[in-house]
Parts: sequence; structure tokens; C-alpha cells
Amino acid sequence: MMTNTRSRNRFFGSVALGGVAYLALSATGFVAVAVGQTSVSAPALAPLEVPARTIPVPNTVSPDMQKIIGAPLRANWNIQPKSGDEWKPVAEAGAAITMKNVPGMRDRLKVNFEPKTERLHNTMLNEFYRVAFRKRIYETINQLQADLDAWVAAYNEARPHQGRWCYGKTPMRTFLDTLPIAKEKSIQAA
Repeated sequence: MMTNTRSRNRFFGSVALGGVAYLALSATGFVAVAVGQTSVSAPALAPLEVPARTIPVPNTVSPDMQKIIGAPLRANWNIQPKSGDEWKPVAEAGAAITMKNVPGMRDRLKVNFEPKTERLHNTMLNEFYRVAFRKRIYETINQLQADLDAWVAAYNEARPHQGRWCYGKTPMRTFLDTLPIAKEKSIQAA
């Protein structure tokens, strides 16, 4: 006995031969053969694609959050790069968009740019954080703080600098060498 129904290019069929039931459902991509207590399944076909549905913006959040939720998806939102080389253009495009907004955010948030502070932060980022996070997974903030303190000590007391007034000495040696001059000048100013 065989039943065959076609509907919208989908096939549903079943066959019964001598106590063995065969069932084929191509719409779901599943084929099963049942013999007593045994069943065999064939690999599934390509998944069925369905259109996305429209989801309303909730009214239980702030108006600013509603704008964020209701904003359209970014271009290429579903790109999933497999390697670092594929990620690079995606990251650069995102960074370019973000950098266009930075001057406006600085003005709006009244952020001042301090070159010396920014230089120190950049040095810490490149010479400590990026290196440390490649070498170790920190389980607590105290572990990170201990490593940062050790790096700052080495930065100030062991590593020679070419910066202003250091002339190849460590910052701590420069500070200690100029301390008598600073004390003399502060006494004269008083």
C-alpha cells in the first residue's frame, strides 16, 4: 500500500510492505525506516528557510533604549568570519564608524584630551595589558593588580627611559637625582 501526496513541492509518503513501515517526509528533511524496534534515519536535507518576523519595540524601557532596540540592523550583521584575516576588514569597518562619532561624544560628554595621560594609557595598553592578557587568564582583579604593580615598578625603577630629563636613566633615578634641586627651589620660593 503506498500513499503519495504532493503539496507545494513537498512530498509526504509512506509504504507498508510485509510488516515493515517506511515513512518519508522531505518537507522536514527526515527519512525513517522502522522494522519492529529498529529505526534508521537518513541525513537531513537543507533546512527550510522561513521569513523573519517583525518584533515590536517594548514600551517598558526608556525612550533612548527604544531607539536602540528599534534601530535597523547594521550592514552585514550576519557575517561570521572564520579567520583573523577575514575579521580584520570587519573590525576596521566597525572602528571607522565608531571613530567618526568620537569627536561628538567628547564634546557632548565634556571629555578633555590630556596628551601625557593618554600617552601613559597607550603605553600601559601596549606594553602591559596586551602582553599580560595573552600570557595569562586572570581569575580575580587582585591577580591583575599584582601584575600591574610589578610592571609599574619595573617601568619606573628598572627600565631606562629616553623621555624628557631622563637621558637614559630610570624615572625613579631621575626623580632621586633631582630631589635636592627641587627641595632647594621650594625653600627659596617660600
